[in-house]
Amino acid sequence: MGRPECYIRFRVSVNNLTARNLFAAIDAKRKEGLTRIHLLISTPGGSVKDGMDIYNYLKSIPMEILTYNFGQIDSIGVVIYCGGSKRYSSPHTRFFFH
Repeated sequence: MGRPECYIRFRVSVNNLTARNLFAAIDAKRKEGLTRIHLLISTPGGSVKDGMDIYNYLKSIPMEILTYNFGQIDSIGVVIYCGGSKRYSSPHTRFFFH
């Protein structure tokens, strides 16, 4: 039997509400016994504080988090993307640093 895992899409601007919603979604999956999350990210960025909260959360939870760029990852979204234990990106995707 394979490892219990799921996919979560994060396709929004980074702010307090979207960060809390992401935490709640991951916490719910962790309570279900999942051990791996595939986090698909496409974001225009947003709040640095909330993005750092997401990064720190991804690095601290006892689950394997794999991050994927499936569109664009801009600004603080790049930091969130780097929070994955493994990171994947397609050739047609975009990162924006500033």
